[in-house]
Amino acid sequence: MPRVPGHRRALAPRLAALAAVAGATAGVLQLSGALGGSVERRARPTAAPAPATAAQRVPLSRLVGQRIMSRMAGTMPGPALRRRVRTGQVGGVILFADNIQSPEQVALATAALQRSARAERNPRLLIAVDQEGGRVKRFPTLPPDQAPAELGQAPDAVARSRREGARTSQALKRAGVNVDLAPVVDVRRRADSFLGQRAFGTTPSAVRDAACAFARGLKAHGVAPTLKHFPGLGAAAANTDLAHVSIDAPPADIRRDYVPYRACAQVGLVMMNSAVYPRMFGSTPAVLARKAYTHELASTGFTGVTITDDLQAVALAQVRSLAVKVARAGADVLLYAGSEAASDTAYHSLLRAARSGTLEHAPLAASYQRVLALKSGLAR
Repeated sequence: MPRVPGHRRALAPRLAALAAVAGATAGVLQLSGALGGSVERRARPTAAPAPATAAQRVPLSRLVGQRIMSRMAGTMPGPALRRRVRTGQVGGVILFADNIQSPEQVALATAALQRSARAERNPRLLIAVDQEGGRVKRFPTLPPDQAPAELGQAPDAVARSRREGARTSQALKRAGVNVDLAPVVDVRRRADSFLGQRAFGTTPSAVRDAACAFARGLKAHGVAPTLKHFPGLGAAAANTDLAHVSIDAPPADIRRDYVPYRACAQVGLVMMNSAVYPRMFGSTPAVLARKAYTHELASTGFTGVTITDDLQAVALAQVRSLAVKVARAGADVLLYAGSEAASDTAYHSLLRAARSGTLEHAPLAASYQRVLALKSGLAR
């Protein structure tokens, strides 16, 4: 809740911080008015030092906080989560079936979360949900009414997928959800794929046509789509949430399935997966491999916001200093789907790294700008 005004001298630091955030938002709107737009990730020539940007003047605590997407316990946000949102330690919240009783109840919960963000003039939150259709649908009563595979196989796949994306976006928006962790753009490459009906098709062009149409339908009504799971899980037999997955395919075969990312990744976010690709990144999971961001994803032309798959997944359970390593690799939003406590621990780990210089300030500021640019295009 808003604080009671005090002595003018006590207010000065806060007013300065608020001005910095406002300036950052204004600067971002100039950088990109499009959903998912961002500053360029690649290195630029530097003839002379540039003046400090507004984002570089934002406190480290808030730069770091925008990187965190947290689980929520229960059907309404509790005091601890509201406090973390209010103080800028959380930039997003993910919802699961146990958080959802009805769209109307979720609308109350998301409104409470956004009020907490506004109370201290933080950017509004990303509120995310997996609403793919078929067996992955956190809101069982809301669209899409068909599984991705059914949409992809329809004679009018493009028109139907876009229509379902638009219907889904409108329904999610009414519930206060502004990010759909969909569509899956993995190209199903094996009959026993764990994806099953979650994949739109078995060829890059079929997936591109239907999945991109669904993504554009989402974006048309202000909900950000999330293309997943880069670099691709179409050849995986198991889910990285539940097992260690290694995809020993030649890089050329993996890159062949980047087609949907080249076609429509700029409309929203891209989710990085936790599988190991021995021929591309050695034994390092993709989400931790800097080359996955700076070379592989960059080769598609994508410059927007990256989000991790669940960092509490089995595939990453043994990685030490995980949050810092993922942030240094290049992920913008770190997703903790298991517990509020894990996201809180990650926040403090990142903050310590930022204060010590282990996480450099310039990449933190650039990530902050990308996230704010994304938020500027979301439904209100």
